[in-house]
Amino acid sequence: MKNSWIIAKREIAERLNSKSFLMFLFIGPVLVLLALFLLFQAGDEGKSQLKILVSDEGNLLEGILHTQKNSPIQYQISRDYVSFETFRSNPEYQQYDALLDVNHKVLENKMCMVFYRDKPAVERQIGIRFQLEKRIEEILVNETSQMSISDYRKIKQPLNVVYRNVYDPKQEIDHLAGWSGFAFGLLTMIFIFLFGMTILRSTSRDKSNRIVEVILASVKSFHFMVGKIVGIGVVAFLQFLVWTLFVVIGLYFFRENLFPDIYDPANLGLNGMGSQDAFVTEGMHLNKIVELVYDRINYSVMIPIFLVFFTVGYFFYAAFFASIGASSGSESDGQQFILPLIGLFGLSIYAGYLAVQFPDSDLVTYLFYLPFTSPMVALVKVSQGFAAGQTYTLFMSLLVLLISTIIAVQLASRIYKNGILQFGHRLSFKHFWKWVRKI
Repeated sequence: MKNSWIIAKREIAERLNSKSFLMFLFIGPVLVLLALFLLFQAGDEGKSQLKILVSDEGNLLEGILHTQKNSPIQYQISRDYVSFETFRSNPEYQQYDALLDVNHKVLENKMCMVFYRDKPAVERQIGIRFQLEKRIEEILVNETSQMSISDYRKIKQPLNVVYRNVYDPKQEIDHLAGWSGFAFGLLTMIFIFLFGMTILRSTSRDKSNRIVEVILASVKSFHFMVGKIVGIGVVAFLQFLVWTLFVVIGLYFFRENLFPDIYDPANLGLNGMGSQDAFVTEGMHLNKIVELVYDRINYSVMIPIFLVFFTVGYFFYAAFFASIGASSGSESDGQQFILPLIGLFGLSIYAGYLAVQFPDSDLVTYLFYLPFTSPMVALVKVSQGFAAGQTYTLFMSLLVLLISTIIAVQLASRIYKNGILQFGHRLSFKHFWKWVRKI
């Protein structure tokens, strides 16, 4: 394989000396960081104007919890108990945006539930919690008149207000982790497509200017094909490493310099409402996307699996791009055969979406093992986690992809060998079939 490595070094040098490659090498991570910044900024958006029905079975808050003038949060207290099922379906309550369930033992268990139709903005969540906690404190202090409010606050426990979607009260639907896998999968398919097109254009260019005739006088066609694929693959891997380095530095900068300012209590309009622990509690997160990026993604697992599926998937698709480039009669002749590959990439992205939304469906299971879509679906599956005893399915998917890659490379080598020196013809499926059969 010495000749293949010589060809690979030629491809690496050609790519590294390209101004467009060097430009994209540094512009790419900037665009990724910009997209993450916009997601972080948008991650805490939610409904700002709220009309809340308060289910106060113990009649604790009547005359105490009021709607302030010009407040974006309006409260309506109901003495009768209203379950979240009734609130969700009863037409009488459709005018309300959320149900605040104040259980009659709230003074002991310090627990309230807010069932929302559309998720409230972070500022509104903090405001509801603060107002409710202050009212509960007043009740406790009045019932224990021996203690001043300042003394009570020294020994108090935070009131835990839990926010739940009224249509998913048990929080069984969590697509956020799946979308992180979708992002990794999308990055995989984008890299494969971009560098696959590089293989096709490079092969077509070498063929059209007849350089290939000189090279093949001393190098076997298979070694020539493998050298191109490996060389361009090394450049893709190098670009990924550079992107990763820049993105990691950027995320560290965001965390150390940006988020403390964005989520400072003063910036949320909570001046005078107490210390930071008045709104940051267990189970409450200011921005789920920030939490996902910094806390929930297991990078020590995701990145190695990403690299494995990217590498094998790259060789799988590269065989098709190399075949088209070697078979074309001119540099633009193979463009018609790019459309089916674009369709397969589109299918892969759609498969990733299905895996996020319907992870347990039979169709997703088939797409998980289909080599054209498995790099995308596998990363979504990994981000979602596997049930006990099901991790082996990931290795089965990788094995199918690996076997398919070996077959694809072998078939591509035949097409490459028989088509690389053919000129002046119109490419058709007939040529592919003829060259595949010819050893």
